[in-house]
Amino acid sequence: MKIKKELFLFSLLIAAINTFIFAVATFLLAKLKSLDPFEYAILATLFVFSTLAPIYLVKELMESVLSPIKNFRLLIEDTMHEINTPVATIKTNTTMLKKTSDEAELKKIGRIELACDKLLDLYENLEYFAKKEAKLSQKTEVDLKDAILQETMLQEDAFAKKGVELTIDLESKTFFFDKKGFSLALANLLSNALKFSQNGKTVEVALTGNILTVRDEGCGIAEEDLIKIFDRYYQEDGAKEGRGIGLFLVKEFCDENGVSLFIRSEVGKGSEFTLDFGKIRKKIN
Repeated sequence: MKIKKELFLFSLLIAAINTFIFAVATFLLAKLKSLDPFEYAILATLFVFSTLAPIYLVKELMESVLSPIKNFRLLIEDTMHEINTPVATIKTNTTMLKKTSDEAELKKIGRIELACDKLLDLYENLEYFAKKEAKLSQKTEVDLKDAILQETMLQEDAFAKKGVELTIDLESKTFFFDKKGFSLALANLLSNALKFSQNGKTVEVALTGNILTVRDEGCGIAEEDLIKIFDRYYQEDGAKEGRGIGLFLVKEFCDENGVSLFIRSEVGKGSEFTLDFGKIRKKIN
């Protein structure tokens, strides 16, 4: 859609420029000498040709450039669809095996199920970003409390393994926004809070009214780095694992859904991220 819009604007620009040039040229020629109908016809033909030719060439160039991208997108969509069958088969068979397995085998089956769930999560992320790239709206009416609980449950094992306490205090609130985008944003906020927290520390998640806060007792962020942390690929500490896109996704979600984002941080004491949902619609019209 964006390419079509740009081609339309380019066509209008070419037509406007050509109209101006030929209008001036015709006026000047008519002042210098009388133009007969044949000469007017030649000028009109040149006007049409000089307007349509660049538009046609640009259209052909765009199609030749976009064709491989379109084919690649179709391949991804087909592959994503085909993933469902083997994943469903694996989950069905692991469920059957659990009924007749001993404790040792149950642990192995559990690891298979975990890997299967991660594969499904990757599938959902690919599907989400494909729809997002196609500019398809994915906003729905969401109970924010339920969405937060779903994501924090997925993170509980990681927090327990590192010895970081995760506390949750939530009110029930419903808003109209992109649920998958929010899940990715919250997952990255929790992942960052855990990554920079030491054993015995606490990460707090609270939803009061329209305000969601994620607070940690980690190493904090230097004041000069606060303006850069939402840039894609930026990493404050290159030695830490990650690709530097987590907070970029948080900022992108907030910008696209009308959520206000604030951060307070102090080196050595921790950080607090605040998401204000007060400006977005609460119900579908």
